Amino acid sequence: MDTYSIRQKWETRTARNYGELDEIYKIEQSVSEHPWSWKDFCNNNNQRNCFYLVALHNKNIIGFLTYEIRGKLFFIRKVATKPDYRRRRVAACLVWKLMFDMNGRREAICTIVRESELSAQFLFKFLGFSAKHILHNHFQDTGEDGYIMEYHLPS
Repeated sequence: MDTYSIRQKWETRTARNYGELDEIYKIEQSVSEHPWSWKDFCNNNNQRNCFYLVALHNKNIIGFLTYEIRGKLFFIRKVATKPDYRRRRVAACLVWKLMFDMNGRREAICTIVRESELSAQFLFKFLGFSAKHILHNHFQDTGEDGYIMEYHLPS
């Protein structure tokens, strides 16, 4: 089994970080049916409470997770893996890293998954998340429902 390193990419406006943001953007464009625009990534990058985790293999970014800190919870905004690294638990490692970082400071991790994104639903279910609510017609681009999925540390 391959080993991947995970590191947090904190928000700064240096050229190097925007170069990494470009790599993240390319992954998103190659795998998502409903990708964010470059402007969406830049806006996310410029928010003080939004962060990126990146998965590296041989110093190359092979996956990413972007999340937002909302009080006592982490909210996962996007998670994606390069096509050649799918089904190798790269996305799971990124989410596990976030779970590890909860450290008693956060009570939950939440995300909203499209009804059509079965692989994401299975991933989060595998990781111990449960569907808590249905948001009818949540996604404006398709009118699709979204599932709020949550993970809480075991008591």
